[in-house]
Amino acid sequence: MGKNQNETLNDILTEQELLDLLGVKKTFVDNLRRKKGLPFCSLSPLCRIYLVSDVIDFIKNKRRVISGEDTQGQQDPLEYTRSSDL
Repeated sequence: MGKNQNETLNDILTEQELLDLLGVKKTFVDNLRRKKGLPFCSLSPLCRIYLVSDVIDFIKNKRRVISGEDTQGQQDPLEYTRSSDL
């Protein structure tokens, strides 16, 4: 079956469920699918479904963490500075 044979219908999202879950528009998911490689299953030309495990893996692979070391000695731009500290 695939990497996880315990997947059930509860582990499948319709496109509308994915849109609602992510809080995005259809064009955004279309771009993720076409340009960024978001995996999907095409049941017909107008009907696509998404495996929850694929969506989670896709998001995990896009995850980035910027640490203080990445700024090469510069102050973290997101660090809060009070005006009295300037």
